[in-house]
Amino acid sequence: MEYFLKQVTPPAAEPLLLTDVKVHLRPPDVTDAAQDTYLTNLIKAARRWCEDFSGRSFIEQTWDLLLPNGFPSSAQYILSSNEIRIPR
Repeated sequence: MEYFLKQVTPPAAEPLLLTDVKVHLRPPDVTDAAQDTYLTNLIKAARRWCEDFSGRSFIEQTWDLLLPNGFPSSAQYILSSNEIRIPR
């Protein structure tokens, strides 16, 4: 394994509000709270997919990066004398 990346603190909010998604879907597709959990999970899954695809976090989060041999000695992690590349 090259590295291990673990999320410590997830985003405090999602980039889309449930109410905005429900307005976008328009009745009669979604008129009650019966599908709120499902739609909330879709919003979260979409954010995660987009973040993984782009390699960027859209909402502030905290991550731990564990490198197999401690501080990186490999050139693949070093950008300059005072910068380290992280996979996010």
